[in-house]
Amino acid sequence: MRTIVEAARSMLAGKNMHKIYWAEAANTAVFIINRTGTSSVENKTPFELWFNKSCDPKSLNAVFGSDVWVYIPKQLRKKWDMKSKKGIFVGFGENTKRYKIHSPDTDKVTLERDVIFVPEKEGEQYIEYGKSDPSPTQIEEMDNTAQEQTEVQDDELDQEDDPPK
Repeated sequence: MRTIVEAARSMLAGKNMHKIYWAEAANTAVFIINRTGTSSVENKTPFELWFNKSCDPKSLNAVFGSDVWVYIPKQLRKKWDMKSKKGIFVGFGENTKRYKIHSPDTDKVTLERDVIFVPEKEGEQYIEYGKSDPSPTQIEEMDNTAQEQTEVQDDELDQEDDPPK
């Protein structure tokens, strides 16, 4: 129990989150410990022993308190509505491949499947879950597009600085 409380406290402090999220942090700590913790059986996690299957290692990339973008299905939006909304990752769904996401707009926690995790540091890649992972070619194309957009913006700014002739 102490391990769970310490892990949850660290998660909350690491993201400067209010202690009202203690239950979500504790559940996330249990999820991670069960999938990474040691057991008395060598090379097996408690999850593998209990369910007789291995866990998806991709799910452990999610960092408690991270900013995410949640896809809004076509059926729930109008033509000019945004295709995604911002949220905060606060845990993993039980017996499902969905994430618990806190919506600052509604102040509610919902289970979501199609989620993109915002990189923590500059230079890191966005991590997208729910849909098929992008191929290395798609990632390179996204990087090239972003670079081209930045260059165009820089050129436009340079032109604005030029004195009129």
